[in-house]
Amino acid sequence: MADRLTGFFRRERRLAAVCRSRRRRAVDGHSGMAGGAWAYYKFRVERDDARKLEAQRPFLQKKLEVYFDAVRAAGRLTDQALAPTSPEWKVNVQRFLALRWSELEMVGDAGHPRGRAAGR
Repeated sequence: MADRLTGFFRRERRLAAVCRSRRRRAVDGHSGMAGGAWAYYKFRVERDDARKLEAQRPFLQKKLEVYFDAVRAAGRLTDQALAPTSPEWKVNVQRFLALRWSELEMVGDAGHPRGRAAGR
């Protein structure tokens, strides 16, 4: 009877070792599939982001031009050699206000958290 039990335990240990080995391989295989799925997901997200940015390029370029025009107009208003009563001053004020209430309204984003002052 002791020989039968010893043989049984020996077979049991071998079977357990085989099962552990197969479980490790199965887990390794699943982790490889998960890693591949994650890499594919990241690839798709980055590709979609690049396409979105490329589609927005004309608008973003126009937005940058408008911002530079507004900065130039504001810079001309800060010229100390220009008197506030001169006709050139009035032209610069009109240009700045026209930018402020037309083109800057079109390209600005007041609803964005970075667009608002902190604490408001």
